[in-house]
Amino acid sequence: MAKSKFPSELTLEEQKFLADMIEHHKMALRMSKTILLSTDDYDIMSLAYSIVQTQSNEIALMTEMLRSRR
Repeated sequence: MAKSKFPSELTLEEQKFLADMIEHHKMALRMSKTILLSTDDYDIMSLAYSIVQTQSNEIALMTEMLRSRR
């Protein structure tokens, strides 16, 4: 198995930050997916798709950081 690219354990403050940011990003995903069902505006759709892609990736990264460094 590959060694983690992340350094040693996270502090409790760092763990809380990541957990809170994951929830924040999940809310952005829910909002983006909802607006995609109801808009025809190209700029709104483009932004929402971008949010879904980037924040999904960031959730995965932060989740891995929490998993591998507790």
